[in-house]
Amino acid sequence: MSSVLLCGYYGFGNLGDELLAANLIDLLQDAGVERDRIALLAASPREASARHGVACYDRWKLPQVRRALAKHDTLLLGGGGLFQDSTSVRSCVYYWGVVRLAAFMGKTPWALGQSIGPLHTNAGRWFARDALARCVYLGVRDAVSFETARAFGLDPELAPDLAFALPYAGSDKKGAAILVNLRPYGDNRLPLEAARAIAAHAKKNATPLLGIALSESDRALMQEYRESGVLPLDDLIPIDDAGAFARHAEMATGAFGMRLHFLILALRSSLPCACAPYDPKVDALAEDWNLPKWSPGGEIHFSAPSDPAKWRACREELRTLFQRPALAKIMKITEKISRKTSRS
Repeated sequence: MSSVLLCGYYGFGNLGDELLAANLIDLLQDAGVERDRIALLAASPREASARHGVACYDRWKLPQVRRALAKHDTLLLGGGGLFQDSTSVRSCVYYWGVVRLAAFMGKTPWALGQSIGPLHTNAGRWFARDALARCVYLGVRDAVSFETARAFGLDPELAPDLAFALPYAGSDKKGAAILVNLRPYGDNRLPLEAARAIAAHAKKNATPLLGIALSESDRALMQEYRESGVLPLDDLIPIDDAGAFARHAEMATGAFGMRLHFLILALRSSLPCACAPYDPKVDALAEDWNLPKWSPGGEIHFSAPSDPAKWRACREELRTLFQRPALAKIMKITEKISRKTSRS
């Protein structure tokens, strides 16, 4: 069976991206790839290795990237919005460079769970298309990315975000709090208005608010709003795994947030949700799961609890993903490459 090097936004202290890595490792193992044949490129290799139990290499050190690629048959772009230029084109350039290096070294690039965009520059679009065109399989997680890939002349497949590979965690235990997640974005006007809106909703309904931070940047922003009196949080809790989120969800009656994976984890816990969409991927989730989309100046309304059957269907789709002919073909291609390399 082939070996796989995962490349994504891993090791930066963002729970959403660590969930993607953990779920991919589990899915690959289910498909027959042994754990010692899976590795990660990560910003913090030591911490990532301790967390995921696989070999990790420093994504910023070219010799380590080359060494990692030399040891593995395939490079898997493992989920997330890797190709976007909202702040700069650097993300596109980095992942393009790793894909080009993999191809140069005779490895097989492929991609799963991708969002493509937003892409505002010609350079960003060129790097994204050139990298993704070299992937022998391209899986995307939303309709906008699917259409973008088709416009690039590529042949994508649509599948749920890799976080849906988690088992359903809905519970009959429900508290009174609303879970809140805000993240920095642009000039921070949107999260500030979102903070004011959920504060007004909480005051009107006499509802306590519990801040949930999926990264240090989330925590710092919500702490700033808390200290300034904009966001009256009863508590502000950094979350570093899905189990911790599920436990806090048992104290909640709803969830309002910005981050995609905050909302997905809330759906997993069957919490009524409302989102503050800042990115097409959040818009896409809202459309797929019928989540109310708050906009500045408007009131916040919450959805009904999510359908457990729909979650389980998404999970089953991901668990059977590697049985699809396209992915099975990747394994055959890379086995041929491995045999050829071992004879040379």
